[in-house]
Amino acid sequence: MTNDDGTIDIWGGLYKFTENVASSEKPVRPFYVPSELPLTIASVLYRWNQSVLPNDCSIAVCPCDIESVTKMWHHTWGPSHVEQPTRLQQLYEALDKDLWEKGFRWQTISGRSLTDSELSLVHSSEFLNDFLAIEQGKDLSHTNALLNFTYANPDFSFCSVGPYITSACRVAAGSVLALTKLAISGRIQHGFALVRPAGHHSQSDKSGTFCGLNNVAIACIAALSWGAKKVLVVDLDVHRSVGTEEIFSRLEKENRITVERLLLIDIYATFGGSHKAQGPTILVPLMDEKEIGDQQYFDAFERVVLPKAKEFNPDLVLVSAGFDAAKGDAEGFQVTPRGYQELTMQLRLLGSPMIYVLEGGYDLSSLCSSAVACMNSLLSPIPR
Repeated sequence: MTNDDGTIDIWGGLYKFTENVASSEKPVRPFYVPSELPLTIASVLYRWNQSVLPNDCSIAVCPCDIESVTKMWHHTWGPSHVEQPTRLQQLYEALDKDLWEKGFRWQTISGRSLTDSELSLVHSSEFLNDFLAIEQGKDLSHTNALLNFTYANPDFSFCSVGPYITSACRVAAGSVLALTKLAISGRIQHGFALVRPAGHHSQSDKSGTFCGLNNVAIACIAALSWGAKKVLVVDLDVHRSVGTEEIFSRLEKENRITVERLLLIDIYATFGGSHKAQGPTILVPLMDEKEIGDQQYFDAFERVVLPKAKEFNPDLVLVSAGFDAAKGDAEGFQVTPRGYQELTMQLRLLGSPMIYVLEGGYDLSSLCSSAVACMNSLLSPIPR
């Protein structure tokens, strides 16, 4: 959207970040060359992959192969953007330092690239066509479906930037699918997909703020086709998903899913208002709270999330794990690592296989401490 002052509202109102239209007129460099994957990540992955795991290890992290992580590392929205590849570096290093080095273990799962048919499970033909064009290095400066892609790295030719974005998107969604299939088959109980770009704001026919493909929505529909009877999504990101909600609503209208088999419970404190939910969605807005921290989330779980989840009785839970409600994040809310750890344990008490999928969270310290807390909860025994 172009504002009256000649600037473009890139982030759809989520963040007050604009780029002047005139900037597109300055010379751009023809070839984008991404930075190399840091040796610290490679070292962590090597150590994890070389370790002998206990026979009862039922928790997994994905992706844990160099190729997949490198593809996600190469994608960047630009040097001034808050969603940076360093989020991955910090997360892998934090999990290694705070959990692996203390004796915790998990299965290391390789990522994979999403196929066109898997992308089309939730996204429109227009979305797919634009995605393929960008992947092939074509200039789609006027695309409607993937407009946010075109703002990435404005100092470089989009023809050279675009393929790195689509490559990362395929790996992000494919890695979530890899964990989902393992959970459906009973080979793992819980998993954590450390992926970027995020996906929950992306709709059927257009990508959303900071997002690529809707990783969680794709995994849900794939899981149903692989034999899951009921799939629950719990969205913990501080922003209303919008994308996942719209996709589920459209699929329901097309009679491709039913409310008996798929449910989204979306807890949010900003962006999206309290407008009526679409499709198989239960909204849990927290905007009326005077402050938003652990207790407000605990209350929401006790009041809505857990009763509705138990009533639904899913055989798979996917968590859109955004950590932008964490204390220290720019949004200004106060959820602590202990809070995230307790929320994760509450979801574990449902007794269903569960996959955490990284969404938002941009303060590196609070992102890492929150993600480590969730992983710690997934690895720990359930209290009797």
